[in-house]
Amino acid sequence: MSWQQQKFLGLFLLMLLLEACKPIGSKSEKWKPPRVYYNAKPIMVVQYLQNKFPGYHLIGKRDFAALWWSFYNKNDIPYLVSSDFNNDGVADYATIISNGKKMVLVIMLGSGSSFKHWLVPDLSLKAEENGLSYGLSIQPPAQIDAVHPEAKTLYLKNNAIMVNHYELHDRIYYYEDQTFKVFTMSEKGTHH
Repeated sequence: MSWQQQKFLGLFLLMLLLEACKPIGSKSEKWKPPRVYYNAKPIMVVQYLQNKFPGYHLIGKRDFAALWWSFYNKNDIPYLVSSDFNNDGVADYATIISNGKKMVLVIMLGSGSSFKHWLVPDLSLKAEENGLSYGLSIQPPAQIDAVHPEAKTLYLKNNAIMVNHYELHDRIYYYEDQTFKVFTMSEKGTHH
């Protein structure tokens, strides 16, 4: 085989490999990786929370148990995540806030100039003596299988909010049918 034929075969195989890596059911010209808006504390988010939740404040890194940081990078911000949860092209946020007695998870859907929020009703976070052992991360679209508390599968279409208990995945809050739903993956749950 000549050098030119090897080059052609190599390019053909590379194109075949790239085609095989595309998500199932997507059209190559329309598929884009999900946008993740990296952790930050935009002033608009802070002001919105101060207006809607007087007496509450964003928790900080100091609120987390020392053990938390043995599983995660100290540069992570596990109390505030941002992505596009409802697939409208606008940044959305999920954050943990506290009034000194209790901590709650707030999900904020962006509209460009403001937010519509959802206070998660089934999640009660309490800091242990040595600090908070729950944090947030982004869960990208995927098939999620869980065996606890029962065997089940979630086909996640958009980025979602993962609640982690130390290094264990506890639950996912995802947007579907114009509302947020929860997919639990832990026997323990997050009720303390």
